[in-house]
Amino acid sequence: GTRNLLDIPGCAALFAGLGRELANAPTGAPRPRYHFDFPGATHGFTPHAGGTLLTVRQGEVSGKGVLQATVRNLKKKGEARLFVRTYLRESELSANYYGASFSPQIYPGQTLSARLYVPPDASPKLLASLYVWDDNAGNAQQATAVPLQPGEWHDLSYEIPAMDGVCLSRAGLVLRNVGQPWTGTVLLDDFDWRGAACYGYDFSRERHEFGGISQWTVLRGYWRLQDGAYHGSGAGLNESYSGDVAWQDYELAATVQPLTGDTHNINVRVRGSLRSYALGLAARQPAVGDRLVLYKNNGQYTPVAEAPFTWQHGHRYRLTLSAQGNRLEGSVENGPRLVWQDDEAPYLHGQIGLSNTTACHTAYEDVRISRTGEAGRNDIPNIPSHPSRPASPLP
Repeated sequence: GTRNLLDIPGCAALFAGLGRELANAPTGAPRPRYHFDFPGATHGFTPHAGGTLLTVRQGEVSGKGVLQATVRNLKKKGEARLFVRTYLRESELSANYYGASFSPQIYPGQTLSARLYVPPDASPKLLASLYVWDDNAGNAQQATAVPLQPGEWHDLSYEIPAMDGVCLSRAGLVLRNVGQPWTGTVLLDDFDWRGAACYGYDFSRERHEFGGISQWTVLRGYWRLQDGAYHGSGAGLNESYSGDVAWQDYELAATVQPLTGDTHNINVRVRGSLRSYALGLAARQPAVGDRLVLYKNNGQYTPVAEAPFTWQHGHRYRLTLSAQGNRLEGSVENGPRLVWQDDEAPYLHGQIGLSNTTACHTAYEDVRISRTGEAGRNDIPNIPSHPSRPASPLP
């Protein structure tokens, strides 16, 4: 999933954090994803400036690491972009011997933030905005540009609008010059995003990748695109995941069409194959669908709540499962609602998933994630956002 796409500083921070947890040591205040404090860290940020030279290296301000970008001859109405990759296509890998697969690291509905500094001798005609790149459509979405005051730090933010059918493969900064040609440097720090996603998957825009499909990773089973839906089947427990393992409170909804077999689920708070919650259509007897069931997966799927509900193969059912704190609520459209509170070792964060079991075949459509309550990374304070506007396509 998202953790398959980590740079070396990100891995170092993850392993150090896990070590502190194992040692019961203080973890300290949460840090932004990209803070540039580790020796030599640039986190793989990539410049794009057309014919304008743009170089990046690690800098230092008051003993703290920053990313220093140098621009040469940025002409009037010219743009320079600095971005980090948040998703990779299979075709972009020089080799994939281990069958690596990825989920995007950033999603619509989340808030992107950064700090940017321009030196006192910078042009007073510089503008900056944060943006994301949609690899499905081949264009950018970005915040309204804000003017940069020379000699000052600026807190930038961008609440990515709710969107369907996108694949956000880059997140970054746009620097625009509306004055005379300019050469100089800018400093970037504390680049991060937070919050729950607000996003709908459009499977007609996805493609076969990594033994499954784009934006989704696969644990087991045969997962593929078929007739505009995402199909999963197999001989055992079959699961496919998307999203970020750090997501906390959110709601997942999907149209589920059971085609064969007795168990057809949607999953939340997925933390690998051994930990998750699930809501699904189930049967006590083969081919007799008669229950809606809420499960906790703690090494095996254990029912924690259920209600009678008659369902049939070939019919479509809209399932919704929300997680807020340790409270789970699941329902089926025009059917029962299940509520359960996990008071013993609750899972408080995790990805979304789809699953079924032995000899099952399920078609999933209109998979959608949205906020519920106070969602996302609650350790980061709210940051005011700027309105968004579509940007012109990039080369």
